[in-house]
Amino acid sequence: MKKFLLVKVFYVILIVTTFFSCSSLQDVSMSVELTAQSEDIHRIEGKYVLLDANRLLGKDKTSEYDTAIKDLIADIDTVLDVPGLQSASSSRLQALKGLAYLLKGNKGKASDRYKASIAEYKGDAQGIILGRRLGLSSEEIEKACDTPALLELQIAIEKFESNDFMNSVAKFDSAFLELPSYYKDAYLPVRDEAWRLRLIDTASKSDNLMDILKLNEISVGQFLVLAQQSTNLLFKFIGDKRYSEKELFKTVFDNGILTPVSGEEERVLMQGDSVTRIICARILWKLYVELKENISPNKYSSAYRASSIPSPVSDVDVSNPDFDAVLGCVENEIMSLVDGEKFEPEKLLSASELDEYLKNVK
Repeated sequence: MKKFLLVKVFYVILIVTTFFSCSSLQDVSMSVELTAQSEDIHRIEGKYVLLDANRLLGKDKTSEYDTAIKDLIADIDTVLDVPGLQSASSSRLQALKGLAYLLKGNKGKASDRYKASIAEYKGDAQGIILGRRLGLSSEEIEKACDTPALLELQIAIEKFESNDFMNSVAKFDSAFLELPSYYKDAYLPVRDEAWRLRLIDTASKSDNLMDILKLNEISVGQFLVLAQQSTNLLFKFIGDKRYSEKELFKTVFDNGILTPVSGEEERVLMQGDSVTRIICARILWKLYVELKENISPNKYSSAYRASSIPSPVSDVDVSNPDFDAVLGCVENEIMSLVDGEKFEPEKLLSASELDEYLKNVK
């Protein structure tokens, strides 16, 4: 009898042990699957936020950008096809796919992904953000957001897009504290741009001008539009009229404002050419000379060449066609040397930097 009881107890222990062991293995397996899904989502989100940040900075007009969006969508589809995908994971991926379609300008497909996302799980933050960008969100839906910091980041983006730069900075800083580091890595340049633009009097700027002011790189034509709308420096040539970019470029070109004064340039400056520091100096110096009227535009090159004195600016030689423009802008505190020695003539300038230089022409 005792032997029978011992055998029975042994089998009970064996069954219980086996049960808990299997349960534990299942838990481990599920944990591994969830971890893999989470890693895939973070990887995909990291790709998406970089693309979105580039959009905000005006860096979305290239074939490389379009290719990156296609690759992102393909990556999402691959993960969506993984068996046993959790509802929350599927919801997030559908939302990210919809946001990717929005980057392509395809609102129809983005709307379809929004419906798929909320069907899986209504509280997903990216799904709510997608709905907000599509104009389909509501206060009630947003209350269920599972990651409030992501919603705050979206508000920061909206404030940036509406030119509310100071509040945009505050929202970005708050969101960065709660989100994974790749969000800050992607959107920090946008936050910094908002900080740089915060002092602009947005009430006195047109929407078109604000679009230009946000650019990190602008063309000669856009620079002239900026000068037309922000200053009176072109009044002598256009009076009170408001010219289109094309008309403005032709008028300024015909008046010789775009040609150097220290020598001849090999190529003609075109409307679509990007504005570098030396091109900026050329235009500002010409406008300054027109404003003062009694200044010889090539007084610096004449003096330096006559005396055979080397250039005081290490990277702009006396023989440079824009030598007078560089020295004139530096001496009259319109522009400055980068480190007290170099001018960095080929460095591209942002619109907000150019706006500040325009204001220095007095």
